[in-house]
Amino acid sequence: MTVTPVEQGNQTLFELRMHPTDVGKIIGKQGATIQAIRSLTQVGAAKRGIRCAVEIIED
Repeated sequence: MTVTPVEQGNQTLFELRMHPTDVGKIIGKQGATIQAIRSLTQVGAAKRGIRCAVEIIED
C-alpha cells in the first residue's frame, strides 16, 4: 500500500493505493477499519486547522 497526499484547493486528499485483494483488509468488518482511519486523519487535520479526506484506490 502507498499513501499519496494530493492537494485539492483547501483540502488534502490521501489516496490509499493498494492491490484489490488487500482492499477488504483495509475496509474491515462493516467498514470499521477504514472509518477509524478516516476519523483519525480528520482529528489530526482539525488540530492543524485544515481539512482532509481518505480515498481507497485499487491498483
